[in-house]
Amino acid sequence: MLSSIKTMSLISVSCRRCMLLGKYCGPLEIYYNRKIPLYGVRYAGNLSKNTVNENMPLQGSNVKVFVKFFTNLSNMKGQLTETDLDPELCDGNNASEDSDGENVPPYIKLQDNDKTLGKAMVAVHSKRNKINRTEILLEGTRLISEAIKHGLVPKQVYFSRFVDVKKIPWPTIDFKMYKVPYRTIKLWSSLKTSPGVLAIFELPAMESKDENFNSIPLIIVCDNIRDPGNLGSILRVAAGVGCHSVLLTKGCVDLWDPKVLRSGAGAHFVLPVHQNCTWEKIRDYMHTESPVVLADSQVSSKKSSNSVPLHQYHLVDYCDAWKTSSPIILVLGGETEGLSKEACELAESCDGIRVHIPLSNDIESLNTATALGVISFEIKRQYHKWTEVDEPLLKETG
Repeated sequence: MLSSIKTMSLISVSCRRCMLLGKYCGPLEIYYNRKIPLYGVRYAGNLSKNTVNENMPLQGSNVKVFVKFFTNLSNMKGQLTETDLDPELCDGNNASEDSDGENVPPYIKLQDNDKTLGKAMVAVHSKRNKINRTEILLEGTRLISEAIKHGLVPKQVYFSRFVDVKKIPWPTIDFKMYKVPYRTIKLWSSLKTSPGVLAIFELPAMESKDENFNSIPLIIVCDNIRDPGNLGSILRVAAGVGCHSVLLTKGCVDLWDPKVLRSGAGAHFVLPVHQNCTWEKIRDYMHTESPVVLADSQVSSKKSSNSVPLHQYHLVDYCDAWKTSSPIILVLGGETEGLSKEACELAESCDGIRVHIPLSNDIESLNTATALGVISFEIKRQYHKWTEVDEPLLKETG
Protein backbone atom coordinates (compact mmCIF):
# COMPACT_ATOMS: atom_id res chain seq x y z
CA MET A 1 0.00 0.00 0.00
CA LEU A 2 2.71 2.49 0.99
CA SER A 3 4.66 2.02 -2.20
CA SER A 4 1.71 3.28 -4.23
CA ILE A 5 1.78 6.72 -2.56
CA LYS A 6 3.97 9.08 -4.55
CA THR A 7 6.02 12.04 -3.38
CA MET A 8 3.94 15.23 -3.05
CA SER A 9 0.72 13.14 -3.02
CA LEU A 10 -2.36 14.56 -1.34
CA ILE A 11 -4.45 12.14 0.67
CA SER A 12 -7.05 12.44 3.39
CA VAL A 13 -6.31 10.90 6.78
CA SER A 14 -7.72 10.85 10.30
CA CYS A 15 -6.25 12.80 13.20
CA ARG A 16 -4.57 9.76 14.81
CA ARG A 17 -2.88 8.91 11.53
CA CYS A 18 -1.76 12.54 11.13
CA MET A 19 0.15 12.16 14.39
CA LEU A 20 1.83 8.95 13.23
CA LEU A 21 2.77 10.36 9.85
CA GLY A 22 4.07 13.56 11.39
CA LYS A 23 6.31 11.51 13.63
CA TYR A 24 7.90 9.56 10.80
CA CYS A 25 7.66 11.67 7.66
CA GLY A 26 9.21 14.98 8.57
CA PRO A 27 7.82 18.18 6.99
CA LEU A 28 4.10 18.10 6.21
CA GLU A 29 1.42 20.58 5.28
CA ILE A 30 -2.01 20.11 6.82
CA TYR A 31 -5.11 21.57 5.22
CA TYR A 32 -8.26 21.66 7.26
CA ASN A 33 -11.72 23.23 7.33
CA ARG A 34 -12.49 22.72 11.02
CA LYS A 35 -10.38 23.27 14.12
CA ILE A 36 -11.68 20.30 16.07
CA PRO A 37 -9.80 17.60 14.10
CA LEU A 38 -6.50 19.42 14.73
CA TYR A 39 -6.56 18.91 18.49
CA GLY A 40 -4.97 15.50 18.06
CA VAL A 41 -2.31 16.82 15.66
CA ARG A 42 -0.71 19.44 17.90
CA TYR A 43 1.76 16.92 19.30
CA ALA A 44 3.14 15.89 15.93
CA GLY A 45 6.38 17.53 14.95
CA ASN A 46 7.40 19.58 11.92
CA LEU A 47 3.86 20.55 10.88
CA SER A 48 2.61 23.72 9.27
CA LYS A 49 -1.16 24.33 9.42
CA ASN A 50 -2.96 26.06 6.59
CA THR A 51 -6.54 26.98 5.89
CA VAL A 52 -8.16 24.79 3.28
CA ASN A 53 -8.08 25.77 -0.36
CA GLU A 54 -11.50 25.96 -1.99
CA ASN A 55 -10.19 23.96 -4.95
CA MET A 56 -9.21 20.98 -2.82
CA PRO A 57 -11.36 17.83 -3.23
CA LEU A 58 -13.30 18.00 0.05
CA GLN A 59 -16.69 17.20 -1.48
CA GLY A 60 -18.00 13.70 -0.93
CA SER A 61 -15.83 13.06 2.12
CA ASN A 62 -16.46 13.28 5.86
CA VAL A 63 -12.77 13.84 6.51
CA LYS A 64 -11.83 17.34 7.55
CA VAL A 65 -8.03 16.97 7.48
CA PHE A 66 -5.85 16.65 4.39
CA VAL A 67 -2.12 16.04 4.48
CA LYS A 68 0.48 16.86 1.84
CA PHE A 69 3.58 14.67 2.03
CA PHE A 70 7.05 15.73 1.00
CA THR A 71 8.53 12.28 1.65
CA ASN A 72 8.21 9.09 -0.35
CA LEU A 73 6.50 6.79 2.14
CA SER A 74 7.67 3.68 0.30
CA ASN A 75 11.00 4.04 2.12
CA MET A 76 9.30 3.70 5.51
CA LYS A 77 7.81 0.19 5.35
CA GLY A 78 9.78 -0.92 8.40
CA GLN A 79 8.44 1.91 10.54
CA LEU A 80 4.94 2.62 9.21
CA THR A 81 2.30 -0.09 8.72
CA GLU A 82 -0.60 -0.15 6.33
CA THR A 83 -3.01 0.43 9.21
CA ASP A 84 -1.45 3.86 9.73
CA LEU A 85 -3.29 4.94 6.61
CA ASP A 86 -7.06 4.59 6.29
CA PRO A 87 -7.98 2.98 2.94
CA GLU A 88 -11.59 4.09 3.41
CA LEU A 89 -10.55 7.73 3.57
CA CYS A 90 -7.76 7.88 1.01
CA ASP A 91 -8.26 9.88 -2.16
CA GLY A 92 -9.41 7.60 -4.97
CA ASN A 93 -6.55 8.42 -7.32
CA ASN A 94 -3.88 7.52 -4.79
CA ALA A 95 -5.59 4.71 -2.90
CA SER A 96 -4.01 1.29 -2.77
CA GLU A 97 -5.30 -1.36 -5.13
CA ASP A 98 -5.33 -4.11 -2.47
CA SER A 99 -3.98 -6.73 -4.84
CA ASP A 100 -3.88 -7.48 -8.52
CA GLY A 101 -6.96 -8.13 -10.61
CA GLU A 102 -6.30 -11.79 -11.26
CA ASN A 103 -9.32 -14.10 -11.14
CA VAL A 104 -11.61 -11.09 -11.43
CA PRO A 105 -14.07 -10.64 -14.33
CA PRO A 106 -13.18 -7.90 -16.86
CA TYR A 107 -13.92 -4.46 -15.45
CA ILE A 108 -13.73 -0.78 -16.31
CA LYS A 109 -12.04 1.64 -13.93
CA LEU A 110 -14.09 4.82 -13.45
CA GLN A 111 -12.68 8.19 -12.51
CA ASP A 112 -13.85 10.21 -9.52
CA ASN A 113 -16.06 12.48 -11.59
CA ASP A 114 -17.71 9.69 -13.59
CA LYS A 115 -21.51 9.68 -13.28
CA THR A 116 -22.15 6.05 -14.23
CA LEU A 117 -22.73 4.87 -10.66
CA GLY A 118 -24.80 7.93 -9.77
CA LYS A 119 -27.14 7.45 -12.72
CA ALA A 120 -27.58 3.77 -11.91
CA MET A 121 -28.37 4.49 -8.26
CA VAL A 122 -30.86 7.24 -9.11
CA ALA A 123 -32.67 4.85 -11.44
CA VAL A 124 -32.84 1.95 -8.97
CA HIS A 125 -33.99 4.24 -6.11
CA SER A 126 -36.51 6.13 -8.25
CA LYS A 127 -40.18 6.24 -7.37
CA ARG A 128 -41.00 4.61 -10.70
CA ASN A 129 -38.84 1.58 -9.89
CA LYS A 130 -40.36 1.28 -6.40
CA ILE A 131 -43.92 1.29 -7.79
CA ASN A 132 -43.28 -0.90 -10.83
CA ARG A 133 -40.06 -2.56 -9.76
CA THR A 134 -37.83 -3.97 -12.47
CA GLU A 135 -34.44 -3.86 -10.70
CA ILE A 136 -33.09 -4.63 -7.25
CA LEU A 137 -29.93 -3.45 -5.53
CA LEU A 138 -27.86 -5.87 -3.46
CA GLU A 139 -24.97 -4.79 -1.26
CA GLY A 140 -22.19 -6.92 0.16
CA THR A 141 -20.52 -10.17 -0.86
CA ARG A 142 -22.93 -12.41 1.04
CA LEU A 143 -26.17 -11.21 -0.57
CA ILE A 144 -24.65 -11.00 -4.04
CA SER A 145 -23.22 -14.51 -3.69
CA GLU A 146 -26.60 -15.89 -2.58
CA ALA A 147 -28.34 -14.30 -5.55
CA ILE A 148 -25.81 -15.72 -8.03
CA LYS A 149 -25.93 -19.10 -6.31
CA HIS A 150 -29.66 -19.28 -7.08
CA GLY A 151 -29.30 -18.40 -10.74
CA LEU A 152 -29.48 -14.61 -10.85
CA VAL A 153 -27.08 -12.74 -13.14
CA PRO A 154 -26.05 -9.17 -12.28
CA LYS A 155 -26.59 -6.38 -14.77
CA GLN A 156 -24.01 -4.05 -13.21
CA VAL A 157 -21.43 -4.45 -10.45
CA TYR A 158 -19.50 -1.68 -8.69
CA PHE A 159 -16.56 -2.42 -6.39
CA SER A 160 -13.56 -0.70 -4.84
CA ARG A 161 -11.35 -3.57 -3.64
CA PHE A 162 -10.28 -6.70 -5.48
CA VAL A 163 -10.34 -8.73 -2.26
CA ASP A 164 -14.14 -8.27 -2.09
CA VAL A 165 -15.00 -9.38 -5.61
CA LYS A 166 -12.72 -12.43 -5.38
CA LYS A 167 -15.04 -13.84 -2.71
CA ILE A 168 -18.00 -13.96 -5.10
CA PRO A 169 -18.66 -16.91 -7.48
CA TRP A 170 -19.31 -14.81 -10.59
CA PRO A 171 -21.39 -16.35 -13.41
CA THR A 172 -19.81 -17.04 -16.79
CA ILE A 173 -22.45 -14.91 -18.53
CA ASP A 174 -21.19 -11.43 -19.45
CA PHE A 175 -22.16 -8.47 -17.28
CA LYS A 176 -20.81 -4.98 -16.66
CA MET A 177 -18.32 -4.47 -13.84
CA TYR A 178 -16.82 -1.15 -12.71
CA LYS A 179 -14.07 -0.29 -10.26
CA VAL A 180 -14.74 2.96 -8.42
CA PRO A 181 -13.20 4.74 -5.40
CA TYR A 182 -14.47 3.53 -2.04
CA ARG A 183 -15.80 6.94 -1.08
CA THR A 184 -18.01 6.96 -4.19
CA ILE A 185 -19.61 3.66 -3.19
CA LYS A 186 -19.93 4.92 0.39
CA LEU A 187 -22.06 7.84 -0.81
CA TRP A 188 -24.69 5.44 -2.16
CA SER A 189 -24.49 2.79 0.53
CA SER A 190 -27.41 2.18 2.90
CA LEU A 191 -24.93 1.08 5.59
CA LYS A 192 -22.82 3.20 7.90
CA THR A 193 -19.77 1.20 6.83
CA SER A 194 -20.16 0.11 3.24
CA PRO A 195 -18.92 -3.39 2.35
CA GLY A 196 -17.46 -1.89 -0.83
CA VAL A 197 -19.39 -3.81 -3.50
CA LEU A 198 -22.83 -3.14 -5.04
CA ALA A 199 -24.70 -5.10 -7.70
CA ILE A 200 -27.87 -4.38 -9.66
CA PHE A 201 -30.03 -7.34 -10.74
CA GLU A 202 -33.23 -7.70 -12.66
CA LEU A 203 -36.21 -8.35 -10.40
CA PRO A 204 -36.48 -12.13 -9.93
CA ALA A 205 -39.78 -13.96 -10.24
CA MET A 206 -40.68 -14.44 -6.59
CA GLU A 207 -43.88 -16.41 -7.04
CA SER A 208 -42.46 -19.19 -9.21
CA LYS A 209 -39.64 -21.10 -7.54
CA ASP A 210 -38.58 -24.69 -7.97
CA GLU A 211 -40.52 -26.91 -5.60
CA ASN A 212 -38.57 -27.92 -2.54
CA PHE A 213 -39.36 -31.55 -1.76
CA ASN A 214 -38.29 -31.03 1.85
CA SER A 215 -40.89 -28.31 2.41
CA ILE A 216 -43.74 -28.83 4.85
CA PRO A 217 -47.42 -28.06 4.08
CA LEU A 218 -47.36 -24.69 5.83
CA ILE A 219 -48.27 -21.31 4.31
CA ILE A 220 -47.26 -18.23 6.31
CA VAL A 221 -49.35 -15.07 5.97
CA CYS A 222 -47.75 -11.78 7.04
CA ASP A 223 -50.58 -9.51 8.14
CA ASN A 224 -49.45 -5.89 7.86
CA ILE A 225 -45.83 -6.42 8.96
CA ARG A 226 -44.36 -2.93 8.70
CA ASP A 227 -40.96 -3.31 10.34
CA PRO A 228 -38.24 -4.17 7.76
CA GLY A 229 -36.10 -6.07 10.24
CA ASN A 230 -39.07 -8.16 11.35
CA LEU A 231 -40.11 -9.07 7.81
CA GLY A 232 -36.59 -10.08 6.84
CA SER A 233 -36.25 -12.24 9.95
CA ILE A 234 -39.66 -13.83 9.24
CA LEU A 235 -38.51 -14.77 5.74
CA ARG A 236 -35.31 -16.23 7.17
CA VAL A 237 -37.24 -18.37 9.66
CA ALA A 238 -39.73 -19.39 6.97
CA ALA A 239 -36.89 -20.54 4.73
CA GLY A 240 -35.22 -22.34 7.62
CA VAL A 241 -38.34 -24.26 8.64
CA GLY A 242 -39.05 -25.13 5.00
CA CYS A 243 -42.54 -23.69 4.60
CA HIS A 244 -44.40 -23.99 1.31
CA SER A 245 -44.73 -20.24 0.62
CA VAL A 246 -45.17 -16.81 2.21
CA LEU A 247 -48.03 -14.39 1.51
CA LEU A 248 -47.68 -10.66 2.19
CA THR A 249 -50.86 -8.63 2.62
CA LYS A 250 -51.19 -5.06 1.43
CA GLY A 251 -49.60 -2.78 4.00
CA CYS A 252 -46.49 -4.90 4.55
CA VAL A 253 -43.14 -3.20 4.14
CA ASP A 254 -41.44 -3.39 0.72
CA LEU A 255 -40.00 -6.86 0.20
CA TRP A 256 -36.86 -5.36 -1.38
CA ASP A 257 -36.16 -2.76 1.30
CA PRO A 258 -32.40 -2.85 2.14
CA LYS A 259 -33.10 -3.79 5.78
CA VAL A 260 -35.44 -6.60 4.70
CA LEU A 261 -32.74 -7.92 2.38
CA ARG A 262 -30.02 -7.83 5.04
CA SER A 263 -32.07 -9.49 7.78
CA GLY A 264 -33.43 -12.03 5.26
CA ALA A 265 -29.86 -13.19 4.58
CA GLY A 266 -30.68 -14.73 1.20
CA ALA A 267 -34.15 -16.12 2.03
CA HIS A 268 -35.61 -14.04 -0.82
CA PHE A 269 -33.99 -16.33 -3.36
CA VAL A 270 -35.31 -19.66 -2.03
CA LEU A 271 -38.87 -18.85 -0.92
CA PRO A 272 -41.94 -18.39 -3.10
CA VAL A 273 -43.27 -15.02 -1.87
CA HIS A 274 -46.56 -13.50 -3.03
CA GLN A 275 -46.89 -9.76 -2.45
CA ASN A 276 -49.84 -7.35 -2.08
CA CYS A 277 -52.30 -10.16 -1.41
CA THR A 278 -55.91 -9.29 -0.60
CA TRP A 279 -57.81 -11.53 1.81
CA GLU A 280 -59.92 -12.75 -1.10
CA LYS A 281 -56.73 -13.79 -2.90
CA ILE A 282 -55.44 -15.51 0.23
CA ARG A 283 -58.51 -17.76 0.18
CA ASP A 284 -57.42 -18.95 -3.28
CA TYR A 285 -54.26 -20.44 -1.77
CA MET A 286 -56.28 -22.38 0.80
CA HIS A 287 -57.84 -25.81 0.45
CA THR A 288 -61.37 -26.40 1.62
CA GLU A 289 -60.08 -28.20 4.72
CA SER A 290 -57.14 -25.86 5.41
CA PRO A 291 -57.08 -24.86 9.09
CA VAL A 292 -56.35 -21.20 9.86
CA VAL A 293 -54.06 -20.63 12.83
CA LEU A 294 -53.67 -17.11 14.21
CA ALA A 295 -50.46 -16.42 16.11
CA ASP A 296 -51.90 -14.08 18.74
CA SER A 297 -49.31 -12.11 20.68
CA GLN A 298 -51.90 -9.84 22.30
CA VAL A 299 -53.94 -12.33 24.29
CA SER A 300 -54.41 -9.91 27.18
CA SER A 301 -55.15 -6.96 24.90
CA LYS A 302 -58.56 -5.70 23.83
CA LYS A 303 -57.35 -6.10 20.23
CA SER A 304 -57.41 -9.87 20.61
CA SER A 305 -60.35 -11.65 19.00
CA ASN A 306 -62.19 -13.53 21.76
CA SER A 307 -64.54 -15.13 19.23
CA VAL A 308 -61.73 -17.43 17.99
CA PRO A 309 -60.76 -20.27 20.39
CA LEU A 310 -57.39 -19.82 22.10
CA HIS A 311 -54.87 -22.63 22.72
CA GLN A 312 -51.26 -22.96 23.78
CA TYR A 313 -49.23 -23.61 20.63
CA HIS A 314 -47.71 -26.91 21.79
CA LEU A 315 -51.03 -28.46 22.86
CA VAL A 316 -52.56 -28.25 19.38
CA ASP A 317 -52.69 -31.34 17.16
CA TYR A 318 -51.87 -30.01 13.69
CA CYS A 319 -52.01 -33.42 11.98
CA ASP A 320 -55.71 -33.38 11.05
CA ALA A 321 -55.01 -30.97 8.19
CA TRP A 322 -52.47 -33.26 6.57
CA LYS A 323 -54.86 -36.20 6.54
CA THR A 324 -56.80 -34.27 3.89
CA SER A 325 -53.59 -33.05 2.15
CA SER A 326 -54.37 -29.49 3.20
CA PRO A 327 -51.70 -26.93 4.13
CA ILE A 328 -51.90 -25.07 7.43
CA ILE A 329 -52.43 -21.32 7.10
CA LEU A 330 -50.43 -19.57 9.84
CA VAL A 331 -51.19 -15.84 10.15
CA LEU A 332 -48.75 -13.42 11.84
CA GLY A 333 -49.67 -9.90 12.90
CA GLY A 334 -47.41 -6.93 13.51
CA GLU A 335 -46.01 -6.41 17.00
CA THR A 336 -47.77 -3.06 17.43
CA GLU A 337 -50.95 -3.49 15.39
CA GLY A 338 -51.55 -7.16 16.06
CA LEU A 339 -53.89 -9.23 13.93
CA SER A 340 -56.23 -7.39 11.59
CA LYS A 341 -60.01 -7.65 11.62
CA GLU A 342 -59.87 -9.45 8.26
CA ALA A 343 -57.55 -12.13 9.67
CA CYS A 344 -59.92 -12.81 12.55
CA GLU A 345 -62.89 -12.98 10.19
CA LEU A 346 -61.04 -15.50 8.03
CA ALA A 347 -60.34 -17.68 11.08
CA GLU A 348 -63.96 -17.47 12.23
CA SER A 349 -65.29 -18.50 8.82
CA CYS A 350 -62.97 -21.53 8.68
CA ASP A 351 -63.36 -22.65 12.33
CA GLY A 352 -59.78 -21.59 12.92
CA ILE A 353 -57.94 -21.18 16.21
CA ARG A 354 -55.64 -18.78 17.97
CA VAL A 355 -52.38 -19.97 19.47
CA HIS A 356 -50.10 -18.25 21.93
CA ILE A 357 -46.76 -18.96 23.58
CA PRO A 358 -46.85 -19.01 27.40
CA LEU A 359 -44.15 -16.70 28.78
CA SER A 360 -42.53 -16.20 32.17
CA ASN A 361 -41.29 -13.21 34.19
CA ASP A 362 -44.19 -10.96 33.15
CA ILE A 363 -42.92 -10.76 29.55
CA GLU A 364 -45.92 -9.74 27.46
CA SER A 365 -44.84 -10.97 24.02
CA LEU A 366 -42.00 -12.11 21.79
CA ASN A 367 -40.61 -10.59 18.65
CA THR A 368 -42.78 -11.67 15.70
CA ALA A 369 -39.99 -13.63 14.01
CA THR A 370 -39.05 -15.33 17.29
CA ALA A 371 -42.65 -16.36 17.87
CA LEU A 372 -42.83 -17.70 14.32
CA GLY A 373 -39.73 -19.80 14.94
CA VAL A 374 -41.22 -21.37 18.07
CA ILE A 375 -44.61 -22.16 16.51
CA SER A 376 -43.44 -23.21 13.05
CA PHE A 377 -40.79 -25.61 14.31
CA GLU A 378 -43.39 -27.24 16.55
CA ILE A 379 -45.55 -27.70 13.45
CA LYS A 380 -42.54 -29.15 11.62
CA ARG A 381 -41.81 -31.52 14.51
CA GLN A 382 -45.37 -32.84 14.43
CA TYR A 383 -45.29 -33.12 10.63
CA HIS A 384 -42.12 -35.22 10.64
CA LYS A 385 -43.56 -37.45 13.35
CA TRP A 386 -46.78 -37.82 11.36
CA THR A 387 -44.98 -38.70 8.11
CA GLU A 388 -42.88 -41.33 9.91
CA VAL A 389 -45.74 -43.01 11.79
CA ASP A 390 -49.27 -41.94 10.89
CA GLU A 391 -49.00 -41.38 7.12
CA PRO A 392 -47.77 -44.96 6.31
CA LEU A 393 -50.58 -46.36 8.48
CA LEU A 394 -53.10 -44.13 6.74
CA LYS A 395 -51.96 -45.36 3.32
CA GLU A 396 -52.19 -49.00 4.43
CA THR A 397 -55.72 -48.64 5.80
CA GLY A 398 -56.75 -46.59 2.76
